[in-house]
Amino acid sequence: MSSDGWLALFVAVVALVILAAAAMVQMVVAGSSRSRIQVALGQEPEASGRQRGRGGIDPRQGLIATMVLIQVLAAIIAASALTIVFDQTIAAEVDWLAIAVVIVLYLIFGQIVPRAADEKELDPHIERIVGIGSTASKLVAPINWLIDAGARWTKGILPGSSASTIDDDSEDVRSRHHSDVLEEMGEVERQMVEGILGLESMNVREIMVPRLDIIGVERNVPPQELIETITRAGHSRIPVYLESIDNILGVLYAKDLLPFVIGTTNRIPLLDLVRPAFVVPESKQVVELFAELKRTQIHLAIVADEYGGTAGLVTIEDILEEIVGEIQDEYDSEVPLFAKEGDDVLLADGRLPIEDVEDALNIQFEEDEDFGTLGGFVHKHLSRLPNQGDAFEAEGVRVEIIAVERQRVRQLRLTKVRNSVRLVDVRDDAGDDDATTVAPGNSERRGYDERAG
Repeated sequence: MSSDGWLALFVAVVALVILAAAAMVQMVVAGSSRSRIQVALGQEPEASGRQRGRGGIDPRQGLIATMVLIQVLAAIIAASALTIVFDQTIAAEVDWLAIAVVIVLYLIFGQIVPRAADEKELDPHIERIVGIGSTASKLVAPINWLIDAGARWTKGILPGSSASTIDDDSEDVRSRHHSDVLEEMGEVERQMVEGILGLESMNVREIMVPRLDIIGVERNVPPQELIETITRAGHSRIPVYLESIDNILGVLYAKDLLPFVIGTTNRIPLLDLVRPAFVVPESKQVVELFAELKRTQIHLAIVADEYGGTAGLVTIEDILEEIVGEIQDEYDSEVPLFAKEGDDVLLADGRLPIEDVEDALNIQFEEDEDFGTLGGFVHKHLSRLPNQGDAFEAEGVRVEIIAVERQRVRQLRLTKVRNSVRLVDVRDDAGDDDATTVAPGNSERRGYDERAG
């Protein structure tokens, strides 16, 4: 075989390696969440649940399309190079054999090998793999541009095409398709699908149990008080801290106390029973946290704020409730976060998410990343600590604060108004009394863990 034949063989091998690498990148990108790819590309992930379904191009689609293009080009180059090799080694009349060999090699290196790869082993290298794919996208960008231009030109000359059709991108088409599919589903199935899709753009801060609602125990708590706290809370896992909830030592499992409850000892070696806490930042994506909790077989994670303090906690149950709705068991005693008193009136807890208010009253608040609950909405518009009796109008609703517990809004009434005028504060100055504490029935804390039993 001549030097040209050896060069052609080398080119064919390189093309097949590139084909296999592109197929591997395609598999990794297709199996990763949108937010994970955005982080890998150095983009800001969609962190707010209020951005669900409100646009935004999925970066995965562009990468996948590029990888498919690279595989096609690599296959063409490999087939052409092998044709030269076979011409010199077998016969000039067997060009078809080069195509057949490339097809077989594509099935092996482009399909079988990538699918046989262990996704768990590839997971730590996603950033590097996506980086390679992004670099490759830049190299073939001119070809991609020519293909896109050709597609737009073809659309323009086809009968029935219009400017609006030409401007439609693949994301719009997918959105319309998803909407059609959701309309054909039942209410329960539709809510579950929407919940699953919404997880991709949601971070831990949006679903965590806030710091003030955490039920924990100090490490030096007397044994009887410890047992009473766990029994009263009904949680199977409870944080243990030193002096302050910001200094969490670990998590105590209620089942680990059974030998001491059954026995007669008055001493419980609490620190020996505490298990290490799994700590995550409040900006962490819910999808990523769910995968980590499943992999580590941990059910509860402590959420840390930017200063290293405790912002809240989140459990697998909290994540599942975003998909299937509130999960109530025989130990749950919590009351609903809101109740409708009419089509335009809502009696709600300050912890109620803004998205739920929008759905219940059929309104749309302005986009704002500074708050995610009604309590945050009140604090923003009052610009001070709320008191019982405060009232104001904003964003198309009239807000009346019914009950406050310490600095927290516990109960308020929202009334949808027509042609509302924004008022800073319409409460009477005589109402500047001390905040009242709501009745015990209104201060039920949200359950944050699986119930013991």
